[in-house]
Amino acid sequence: MATLSRDNVKSLFLRITDTESSGFAYQDLIDKACAGLESSLRENVSASSDIKRCEYAAAAEAAFDYTLESILKDCDIATESGSVKLGSRSPDVVKAAQALKEKAYDLIADLLRDDSFVFFRTADGALGGKD
Repeated sequence: MATLSRDNVKSLFLRITDTESSGFAYQDLIDKACAGLESSLRENVSASSDIKRCEYAAAAEAAFDYTLESILKDCDIATESGSVKLGSRSPDVVKAAQALKEKAYDLIADLLRDDSFVFFRTADGALGGKD
């Protein structure tokens, strides 16, 4: 099984999100993205260029999750005193992060297992399959 470099993914994540490495608080997003991607890869993924593509996809996924967290932290909030904190992020940033993630995953589609085949039983008890 291929193993992605968390350090490489972190570097890409920092570049994509334009965040600072000091006081880095998003390692959990990187670990989650890497683990999920590693479990979805075909058995024969080992070439350096393939791993680099996968690391970029993991960074894009972590960046998407980071964007969602950031949006939630920046939502409009009414306090008990009646004041309102207005969010400053555009909803378009989520669309952009989603598009980046989708594009990155499109670039590694040939490296991912196809788990879409499902077995089922017909009314007469025979096994069948559906893509």
